[in-house]
Amino acid sequence: MFCGCFYCRMYGLNWIYVQIVLWWILGIKFLLYIVCRRVPNPMCRALANDHRNDVVSNTAAVACGIIGQHHGFYMQKFALCN
Repeated sequence: MFCGCFYCRMYGLNWIYVQIVLWWILGIKFLLYIVCRRVPNPMCRALANDHRNDVVSNTAAVACGIIGQHHGFYMQKFALCN
């Protein structure tokens, strides 16, 4: 089950393993957000906000990748309508 992108074809990556790594990284970033949020230092609060923004944007990117893998033909029509 390859996604068909250049890197998956070149290196033989399986899309399931790529998803596992991406979700693992998102989990670590979420834990870092929780830890940094508890520290009363303003710099740690800013870092917590950065981790939160990373989690939100990367979750959206992974979700769009999964949707694009399964429904890429239909999603392509939305991309052309700008």
